[in-house]
Amino acid sequence: MPSKRGRKLSRAGFTLVELLMTMAIIGVLANIAISQFTLYKQRAYDSMAKSDISNFRNAVVNASTAASFVTLQSGPTTHPNFTEVPISIGVHIMTVSWDFGTGPVFYAYACHVNGQQGFFMLVPYGATNPFAWLNPNELYQSAAYRFIC
Repeated sequence: MPSKRGRKLSRAGFTLVELLMTMAIIGVLANIAISQFTLYKQRAYDSMAKSDISNFRNAVVNASTAASFVTLQSGPTTHPNFTEVPISIGVHIMTVSWDFGTGPVFYAYACHVNGQQGFFMLVPYGATNPFAWLNPNELYQSAAYRFIC
């Protein structure tokens, strides 16, 4: 019978420390990947709201007559006054068309329920800009414009 002292013991597998370090590294990388994925999704939602509100710019410029209205729409739908402008799923858009004494002006707020930013746009119906501090046809972006979401 051979002696146990003369035999070499072979170790197969990993130590507990090696396994724990591997799990810790995988956990850190997964945490980074998940947070980046969440940011990418929020940016995509913001882009959807930005695209929807930008579509109103062309519709207002091409409108033959201005009407006074205040609407709050949630997608998926179309605007009651601009039926050619679709509103995407999850996007909330508040639109106002009004004459402030210098000519009719259209302005809109938009945001996506899962996004981080809100958007504001002012488009005069061929009139002069009644608001000196805002540039017409420019899209403004801020989290403060999310008040309709």
